[in-house]
Amino acid sequence: MSLQETLFSIIHNQHTIDKLLRDGEVYIKKNGGGTIDEVWELKQLYDDGTCCFGFAYSKGLKSIFPTHIHKNVKEYLVVVKGKVEETIEGNVVRILNIGDCASIPPNTPHSSRPLIPDSIIFYICVPSDPAFVQGV
Repeated sequence: MSLQETLFSIIHNQHTIDKLLRDGEVYIKKNGGGTIDEVWELKQLYDDGTCCFGFAYSKGLKSIFPTHIHKNVKEYLVVVKGKVEETIEGNVVRILNIGDCASIPPNTPHSSRPLIPDSIIFYICVPSDPAFVQGV
């Protein structure tokens, strides 16, 4: 199975998503203020240096994934559950529903905020981004 076919099967299978979220290792946990409804969990599933992908999972409506950039890295987002507001360079650009995609250019400040609890974003970074920059 090609990488493209694998990605397609992951984001279109709720059972697979649930299992990966339940069993996957938390790669990064972002915490806005300390309560459970302010946490985004990042679960990275793959990274070979040319690309990386995984899930960002919000636990509540206060979970704003902080503004950050990926230096020289393009990011693609697909909402697989819920509804998400995507802000790019300080402007609300788009409300993303299940199946909607967004493409974030390299070196572009952006953030995400769930509009429905338990929203899930599938992300892909090309090339891989070992250390994104927060707080820009």
